[in-house]
Amino acid sequence: MFTSEEAFELQEVGSDLGVRLPRAHEWRGIGYWITHEGEYVKKFDLTHAGHYWQGTEIPQRQDGGAYYWTGSSSKDREHVRAVRVLPDGTFDITFRPYNESMCIRPVIDPQILKNRK
Repeated sequence: MFTSEEAFELQEVGSDLGVRLPRAHEWRGIGYWITHEGEYVKKFDLTHAGHYWQGTEIPQRQDGGAYYWTGSSSKDREHVRAVRVLPDGTFDITFRPYNESMCIRPVIDPQILKNRK
């Protein structure tokens, strides 16, 4: 579980290996599969419960959803977009406070390595 600041730090370190966080619009594309092909929720292990309540170590499990930080933040840097996937495949992108803790799902982006050369 990472705050968004920690997630962005990991993304910075991972850039040398071509790793980054998916942006909100990319998660929306993945969400199309999840919503229209419900088996992907289980295939990609998107069924764990919740994230931590803002500024605490208390897990938030009210909806059984999987929460992940995206690489997209608000202009004021007070909120970061997060993806929420519920066990039934319901999919949502929402702004969350930057200091909440939730999971990350980094992706390998060969373009990052190509641009570094």
